[in-house]
Amino acid sequence: MRETDLAEVYLSSLKDQLKEEGVHALSEVVHGDVIKTILGVAQGWDIDLIAMASHGRTGHARVFYGSTTAGVLHLVNRPLLLIRSEADEESGRVDVSIYKNILAPLDGSKRAEMILPYVEELALRFDASVVLLKVVGLTSQNSRPKGSYSVLKLENFEQRTDDAKSYLSTIQREFHERGIKVKTLIKKGPIVKRICNAAVSEDVDLIAMASHGHTGLERVFYGSIAAGVLHQVDRPLLLIRARDDS
Repeated sequence: MRETDLAEVYLSSLKDQLKEEGVHALSEVVHGDVIKTILGVAQGWDIDLIAMASHGRTGHARVFYGSTTAGVLHLVNRPLLLIRSEADEESGRVDVSIYKNILAPLDGSKRAEMILPYVEELALRFDASVVLLKVVGLTSQNSRPKGSYSVLKLENFEQRTDDAKSYLSTIQREFHERGIKVKTLIKKGPIVKRICNAAVSEDVDLIAMASHGHTGLERVFYGSIAAGVLHQVDRPLLLIRARDDS
């Protein structure tokens, strides 16, 4: 089959490029549904990390990569590294930076903290700084009759801000003890927007966060945050699926 032959030649050339960089690579050409095949191969090969490009800015490639990435994001059960594809059309190369500044959004839960060992490992490996972000979000109150819009208001914002400072300070001290440079941020407002804004203002090279578990409302909440960040941010995103018992 000509398509299969072309794919094998393509992968072989990539393997040669990686070999020149001192990276050992294996390749496999598989037929079938893209998302199911990616997840199936990851399961069969017991892969520790799936790394893939998300979507570019325009055209069919945006639709294809965007839908594929979203499908993998919602079903994957292992760490996922996503890079927005902004390759130069002529050279086909992407400017990849070593991670020197990592953003870790936290919400105070053990689920979100599952990302911290990965952040620590990357920070030590690349001598990177870490930005810990806690968003004190808006809470919804149904203070109007049924069928009308909910009123969004801040409840006990000062107390929740103090709690966030104490929480982040504890993690900051633990990282400092390991020789990792850490900055803490506390923001109020929509979670996805504040994560994306912090990524830009702090000029981070990587956003690392926990996504969702397998079932229930937490899946929807964490899944929507991860998807929202993915679609709005322009830098690498490392997602770790949190366990349901977290």
